[in-house]
Amino acid sequence: MDGSIVYELDRPENKGLKSPFKILEKAKSEVDAVNPVSWTDMIAVAGAEAVSICGGPTIQVPLGRLDAKELDPEGKLPEETLDAFGLKQSFQTKGLSTQELVALSGAHTIGNKGFGNPTVFDNTYFKILLDKTIFR
Repeated sequence: MDGSIVYELDRPENKGLKSPFKILEKAKSEVDAVNPVSWTDMIAVAGAEAVSICGGPTIQVPLGRLDAKELDPEGKLPEETLDAFGLKQSFQTKGLSTQELVALSGAHTIGNKGFGNPTVFDNTYFKILLDKTIFR
């Protein structure tokens, strides 16, 4: 996480992030008026706050991250349209296992990805996976 997302909103893998980014942009401008903060810290704090608001644990976020000065290389994240097989292949080429794919994908339990209630911190996503054989 390096804040490079601010340069990458038009990439296919970041589809759907423009609207949330506008909200975060407004909040950042208000925070910057008091004490400048990096995009990287702002994104980390927003993520921790989202987890807390949804009933998850309180996450302490150390501050002081520096923002990237340029875009990340393309292809670091898989496209949202990949099926289970495509996701497994994408993660394997990056040296990650299927178990690591599932753990990282758990971030999609908050939001509008269709796994349970998007405003509740729970394990619905993992329960759905246990009922499926696609990751075994």
